[in-house]
Amino acid sequence: MIIQLYRQQDEAFINRTKDPICIIGRIRVRFENGQWSWDEVLDDKITYKQQAPFSVDPDSTIWIAWMDGKPVGHLAVRADWNHYAWIDEIDVLAAYRGQGVGSALMAEAKGWAKDHQLAGLGLESQDTNVPAARFYQRSGFRIGGLNTAFYRHLGKPYQDEYAVFWYADLS
Repeated sequence: MIIQLYRQQDEAFINRTKDPICIIGRIRVRFENGQWSWDEVLDDKITYKQQAPFSVDPDSTIWIAWMDGKPVGHLAVRADWNHYAWIDEIDVLAAYRGQGVGSALMAEAKGWAKDHQLAGLGLESQDTNVPAARFYQRSGFRIGGLNTAFYRHLGKPYQDEYAVFWYADLS
């Protein structure tokens, strides 16, 4: 696997590394006694949701993961106002998940955050993306917030989803 910084000529590859999201259920988020926790409520059937196209933010640093000469994943991060490195997007093609691609991209983001003297990393995901929640927890992220209104004006299939905010401190 090769992890390479994004170049202008790579723009066409970014959206090729976005497979539909596999919806296997939801995470149920709780805040009790000052602590966030979550568990899974799995569905009887699997559904898929198409992702919105990614647009390159000129303030972001982007890495593309390559295997066998093919782009298989990407991660975009930027410095946010709260001294966190904000991950705008991380995506790995379904056929390459579980092979360390996401972990390698996350390691690049953690190194970038340290180099920029940021406190940690943050990102937002949907409560319907159970596989992503599992990955974020394995990567050292913990839930720091929930927004039940974040998607409500976007129409189906987004309006019933909740935004889950994840954080990983570097100290």
